[in-house]
Amino acid sequence: MIHFRPATLKQNKLLSQIRKGPWSIYAILIVFILFNIAFNPFFCNSLNISNIISQSVTLILVSVGQCFAIIGGGFDFSVGGIVSLTTCFMATQMQNSPLSIFLVLTLVLCIGAAIGGVNGIGITFFKVNPFIMTIGTMGIAQGISFLLLEYAGGYIPPPYVKAMQGNLGFVPTPVLLIAGAMIVGVVLSKKTRFGRYVYAIGGSDDCARAAGINVNGIRVFTYVVSAIFATIGGLYMAARIASGDPRIGESIPLDSITAVVLGGVIIGGGRGSLWGAMAGVFLMVILNNALTLFSISPYYHYIIKGALLGVAVAVTFRKEEREYI
Repeated sequence: MIHFRPATLKQNKLLSQIRKGPWSIYAILIVFILFNIAFNPFFCNSLNISNIISQSVTLILVSVGQCFAIIGGGFDFSVGGIVSLTTCFMATQMQNSPLSIFLVLTLVLCIGAAIGGVNGIGITFFKVNPFIMTIGTMGIAQGISFLLLEYAGGYIPPPYVKAMQGNLGFVPTPVLLIAGAMIVGVVLSKKTRFGRYVYAIGGSDDCARAAGINVNGIRVFTYVVSAIFATIGGLYMAARIASGDPRIGESIPLDSITAVVLGGVIIGGGRGSLWGAMAGVFLMVILNNALTLFSISPYYHYIIKGALLGVAVAVTFRKEEREYI
């Protein structure tokens, strides 16, 4: 008698990996790109491609940090306020000198890390719900942004704008920032003890504690990481718009959470892939771009993105239920 069990087991393992991986979001992304190529003659225009890449940078940076917050069992709404505060602080404090640029960049990163620390401490030690805590710090950051600048304006030194929007050799700086964010995120999540602990904490606090993991310390640092990535996103945004804007980060919390969940990161923690989240980001950016090219009112953008978030959460929870049955 001939037995096919080994081959069958290998096939089942492969199918299981495909179902659990971020392949579906990549398939949707490819189909959506092909749709835009077929029905929008301006989509493949070099200027539009450059615009898509430029629009992706801040959302990718924020979403990398958001991944750690969600995989760790929470989420971070303060990222929008951090981006707004970063642009406004830079536009009001930065002068056209290397020393001023360096000092302001250093100070802004420290402020961002401090906001993340406040989030982490409030959530971890004072048991404040992540939604309430990060909404609160977002409001504080947004309010400080309006104190610094009532409306878009201020001054960003041209050398800084040129450095962030130009090329390093033959490679555009935005592409380097995207690649750098993805590499750092993947290394942190897959190749470091911190990344493994974040997954463990998101899966089960009690099991993580039983394994000797410093759950409180890791959770606080998770929100610090999220805030730092959001701050770097704000550093790029300030150069992109060459000014500060207290409203520039308003849509970023919804966009980043939607992108991450679309990419297969599970609300509740413990599961998800950074590569899937990045596909979700590009899907969100290309969706925004397509809606603009098709002259669809910006008011509908929020409706569509809100619906996408709801559908993505429902699908992922349904998928989780099927896997545990």
